[in-house]
Amino acid sequence: MGFSHTWVNHSKNFVDPTTGAPTNGIEGCWEAKLKSLKAMRGTITAEQVASIVSEYLCRSWFFSPGASVEQLFKGLITAITRHKP
Repeated sequence: MGFSHTWVNHSKNFVDPTTGAPTNGIEGCWEAKLKSLKAMRGTITAEQVASIVSEYLCRSWFFSPGASVEQLFKGLITAITRHKP
């Protein structure tokens, strides 16, 4: 999906001083998603977990919560344009 991985040394910073990558928001989102995945334990496969995480990332990158139909359509077009083969 073309994402980049960054890390932050929490003993020094909570935001990467070079890239500005924060950790609190990312960790909060991951914690919520992990909780829902744990609730499905035993009912989904590893491939389904990968698919669920990919869908979650796509939705969070391109579709704002409470978006209008027009905004959703624009998000869909943007996602397709950026990730077409």
